[in-house]
Order: sequence, then C-alpha cells, then structure tokens
Amino acid sequence: MSEDKKVIFADTCFYKHPDPEDLKNIAISAARVASKFGWVPKVSLTSFATFGKPRGHNSHTVEKAVNLLRESDVHFEFDGELNPEIALDKEKLLQYEFSTLKDAANVLIMPDKHAAGISIGLLKSLSSVDIIGDCIYGYNKCVQILDASMNADDIYRISHICATHSLLNKVSSAKKFKRSHN
Repeated sequence: MSEDKKVIFADTCFYKHPDPEDLKNIAISAARVASKFGWVPKVSLTSFATFGKPRGHNSHTVEKAVNLLRESDVHFEFDGELNPEIALDKEKLLQYEFSTLKDAANVLIMPDKHAAGISIGLLKSLSSVDIIGDCIYGYNKCVQILDASMNADDIYRISHICATHSLLNKVSSAKKFKRSHN
C-alpha cells in the first residue's frame, strides 16, 4: 500500500487452489472489506493473462469465476482475467473497451496461493510500500496474522485495522438489533 494507491490482495493465506466458486466468494468478501474501508470496490480477478490471452493452466478457473460473478447479484465493478499490470493502470485498462472495469482495480483476487505469495514477496522485497496483513475476514471475531518480520509500526497498523474491523462489526450488529426490535 502506498499513499496514493491502496490495494487489497485476496486470498493470500487459505486457498491453495481455489475453485471458481471459491474465487467468486473471495471476490465478494474482499469487495465487502473494501466497502467497509470506505472504498468503492473495483475488483480484478488476476491472471498472468489478460482476457484469456494466452491460455494457461488456471485460465478456465478464473474465467468461470468471472462468469459466476456475472450471474450473481453483486453491486461492484469487476472483471477478469486481468494481468495486474493492466488491472492497476487505468490508461492500459481503458485500451480494452469491452472491460467492465472503468478505473484501476483496488482489489486483486489472486488465482491461487502461490501467485499471492509470490506477489506479496516481490512487493516486500522490491518496493517501499507498506504491507498490512495477513488480515482474515469473514468471522465474527477479528483475526490477524503477525509475521516474525513485522516491526512495531506493522503491528500498530494491523492492530488498528483489527480494532476498526471490530468496531464496524459492533455498529453493524447494533443496527441489525435496532431494526429487528422496531
């Protein structure tokens, strides 16, 4: 994450080889997290390819996940399969006039755990971005994973995210309770 660009990478820790349904659910969950942060989710299901060119071993999985999202009642922009270089660059993305993403993605859905691990490792090693995570969402309680390489600032940031997540869940629960008792 940098000051001018914030991006969520999902899923970076659970699904070694997600199937199309898993990728669809990961995209929906990650878009929900982006919305909780106040972002307008723009989701890219990533691949080494862009819109199936060239074909690869996971092309069918990502393509099917995109089709499942299209069949679902989701209220966020998404597209795929997109190479991250295209997905994160509005100018390059707009060269694909048929794309449903009209702005650079801020949520990248990784095709598998290997791609996620490589991507995060490269970011940590080759850039000056702040990486916060792994953050685990979808549970009633906040769960965060602390890495042995984290310093005090990293732990502070991840604690802040966990506290914010917990507060947002409490506000959401209070609203649901209030609606059910009116």
